[in-house]
Amino acid sequence: MALTVTGYPDRARAAYRWLADKQLGDGSWFNYYQGDQVKDARLDTNVCAYVAAGLYHYLFATGDVDFCVELWPVVERAIDLSCATSTATARSRGRWTRSASARVTRC
Repeated sequence: MALTVTGYPDRARAAYRWLADKQLGDGSWFNYYQGDQVKDARLDTNVCAYVAAGLYHYLFATGDVDFCVELWPVVERAIDLSCATSTATARSRGRWTRSASARVTRC
């Protein structure tokens, strides 16, 4: 969102495409990358759906519907993951992560 709001929509699109390229099949991303290298292989299900808020903001700021349509599968997978791993207990207790082995743990 910062790239969009500060007037760098081309860089914002590049960042969203990077996210699309790095998204795992279940809709998640690893916690931390340095360049293209994974530095923290935990999967934080709490932040996976942030891409939806960012792309929604991008749409309102730019009106670029075609790009949002292109990225919709990324958003859909991220939201599906967030919904699938979210429970009332997890939401009430704070941030949860999932390890690469699919085990949900509290941070």
